[in-house]
Amino acid sequence: MKLVDRLRSWLFGATPYHGGEARRIGTSLIEKLVHGQLQQLDDDELLRLVDFLLTTSQLRVPLRGNSRFLESVSARYHRRRQLSSKQRQAIYNILERAYPHNLAAELRRFT
Repeated sequence: MKLVDRLRSWLFGATPYHGGEARRIGTSLIEKLVHGQLQQLDDDELLRLVDFLLTTSQLRVPLRGNSRFLESVSARYHRRRQLSSKQRQAIYNILERAYPHNLAAELRRFT
């Protein structure tokens, strides 16, 4: 990792949480998305979904400039284990704009 990248992640917390959990989206999560229950995900599931979207290049493209915000929210959540209602609503808005048709179908292609 370059010095500039490390400095940026230290200053802004703009590094998504990588690891096994960032790549695994369970079938129960996709099942909830199929039935339109995105609003009923708990904080861990929602951030697992965000991490997966950020670490998959084809799914990251529709996020455009919002990926930086999602990275910072994800990094902050993994440090403090807190997600405010405003951050949660912003994540919902971003996901609805980035994937207007069917997020579950997009996830099935990449899991």
